[in-house]
Amino acid sequence: MRIIGIIFFLCSIFILIFYVIKSGFQKSPSNKYLIINTDKSIYNLGELMTIGITSLDKSGQVICNSNLELTITDPNKSTTKITIVNSPTCGKGNATNDSDYIASRILENAGQYKLKLTNLDTKNIVETDIKVDKNPSFEIKRNGATRINPSISNRYPMIITVIANKDYKGQIKEEFPSDLKIVWQGEAKIEGTTLIWNVNLKKGETKTLPYEYATNQTDSKIYLLGPISIGNQKINSLWKVTAVK
Repeated sequence: MRIIGIIFFLCSIFILIFYVIKSGFQKSPSNKYLIINTDKSIYNLGELMTIGITSLDKSGQVICNSNLELTITDPNKSTTKITIVNSPTCGKGNATNDSDYIASRILENAGQYKLKLTNLDTKNIVETDIKVDKNPSFEIKRNGATRINPSISNRYPMIITVIANKDYKGQIKEEFPSDLKIVWQGEAKIEGTTLIWNVNLKKGETKTLPYEYATNQTDSKIYLLGPISIGNQKINSLWKVTAVK
């Protein structure tokens, strides 16, 4: 009986510790979302990479003074820090197409890079990869919001710019979530949850593919735009957008 009593006591202590820890995590000021977007996923050698960042708290409100650290690991496994700048358009409850934090870096080596973003206050971490290619067939660049507020604005633009480094005639496709509504598609047609552009590009030609989207969602949620496909080539990176209250 004494052994059973000891086991019961230890189990009670374990359960108590579990709930204390769980309660502590729930009450901690940790970010619910930490988002990082790069304007391209495949870059030319020596090109400038532009990075957009958004930081939200657990209630879905933007944090404009997060203690953020961004590191980049190059193909030679060398890791350095990248300076993050607060955007003047960051503001609680506002609507903007600009990122709340901005960073940039010139990419000097060919190969795979890893970006690691850390909120030093909450220890929340997100990572993403990009690639530097000496001779990419196509260059694809995005310009869009990282944070949207449907209660303030119900139309947000996404601008895709494609540079063809070889002749190409065919389709360019962009996937989008089923709970996003495309309110203007420009030259594209829509099939299900896919935007499709029919293009005839000559080597060296630049083509802009804009569209606008909307959502009625007011709870904090992350939407993933992409991937983009050009012929048989799929660019698997996704553009992340969070809706805030």
